[in-house]
Amino acid sequence: MDSTTTLKCPITGCTWSYESIFGAEQSFQLINIHVNNEQRLHNRTLQCLLENPPTIDAGVDSETWRAFTIRWKQYCKGSQLSEDMQSLKLFQCTSESLGNLLLQSNPHITDSSPDELMQAIEKLAVIPNAKVVVRAELMKMCQGSDESIRTFSAKVQGKAHTCGLAVNFNQN
Repeated sequence: MDSTTTLKCPITGCTWSYESIFGAEQSFQLINIHVNNEQRLHNRTLQCLLENPPTIDAGVDSETWRAFTIRWKQYCKGSQLSEDMQSLKLFQCTSESLGNLLLQSNPHITDSSPDELMQAIEKLAVIPNAKVVVRAELMKMCQGSDESIRTFSAKVQGKAHTCGLAVNFNQN
């Protein structure tokens, strides 16, 4: 009767396993094939992330800013950049005109922490709107005839978040 050995991936966090009836040499080859495929996939994903960071320009509204900050957090999490590299990469996410404004306001801005740089970018990029204006826009929103309910709902939820509106649900 053949005995089986459970092969497990040596990559931290990978749950791949295989019940092998092969000898040590063939089992080792199977693990190598799996590890090489995982590494290639990880490298492609990381390369895609590094090549496509989110971008921001001057003159955006608070909803666009909120979307940028969410994308930036995802980018940082996926790319696993150090804090020093985050500041440099965050500066590169700005348009040329916004980057020039940042440098005019502080020539050493790229030496700042990512949080300080994010605040400086927000200050120069976002055109503040009074909440009353945004709430009026929310109240005037209506679904277009060719717009799906999900699309309209997402727009309404984004606008409501910008207004600072939230639903408190109590299960009592």
